[in-house]
Amino acid sequence: MSHTTIKIEIALENYIDNPYWPETELIVRIQKDSGYSRQKSDEKRKAAIDAQLKKIGMTREQFEAAERKAAERWYRNADGAIVIPRHKLAGMLVQTIGNAPKALRGVFTKDNFRSFCQIGDLTTDRRDKDGVFSRFVKNENSNMRRLQVDEFIGRYLAVGSDQEIFASGTMSLAEAAKPQTLKALVEVGIATIGLGSCRKMGFGLGQLVSFVEQRETKPTGKLGRDAA
Repeated sequence: MSHTTIKIEIALENYIDNPYWPETELIVRIQKDSGYSRQKSDEKRKAAIDAQLKKIGMTREQFEAAERKAAERWYRNADGAIVIPRHKLAGMLVQTIGNAPKALRGVFTKDNFRSFCQIGDLTTDRRDKDGVFSRFVKNENSNMRRLQVDEFIGRYLAVGSDQEIFASGTMSLAEAAKPQTLKALVEVGIATIGLGSCRKMGFGLGQLVSFVEQRETKPTGKLGRDAA
């Protein structure tokens, strides 16, 4: 079966990730089950957490490690560079396809896109935040507001770096789909929908810098374990 490997590079003005880690869900559940929020002092809150940790067989060291992971604001590669995870780019393209006319999206639909196109993470040229974006947001089930603070890279208004963010990675496209169709979707998506969090506030927009195709043919044969 023939596939086309595509190397892409994009440039963004700014970007916010704000991932929700499995460790975040774990911390929230432990705090809820322990009655953490009902305690009146730091000593009692710590005792409540310790009692819940003992109940579930988790050490304080493991809990604190989970807290540190939950506080991470970026996906990173093994070298520590900030990456834009593949699901962010896939989500942007699926949304673009859902809004696109047939003439633009070609064979792609929201349901089949991930079958035709495999996407890798995009590695950026950044390792640290360039600023923070603060605003009050409405809680989901009430009219109460809370302060939300997110790290960003790039530039927002007059804050941050004057340099664009460059991010690069690879995509693999099945032969049933046309590379030029995918290129057009990336161009439209990155310019009008964007990547990451706070897109409605103007984050995550940019442009496609390069889109280089390299066709490859994979040998056909038995599938599954017998192919090894």
